[in-house]
Amino acid sequence: MSTNRARVITLNAALGPLRCRVPHGVQVEPGSVVVAPLGPRQLIGVV
Repeated sequence: MSTNRARVITLNAALGPLRCRVPHGVQVEPGSVVVAPLGPRQLIGVV
């Protein structure tokens, strides 16, 4: 089973791009706005 990942840019430029797992059954495209978990926080970003 392969794990789908997406590169996400957040509003926090200090973090740089994040590689986030995309849950099974969810599809994202470049330009999609997503919520990316980062430890106990959730950040809004763009794929």
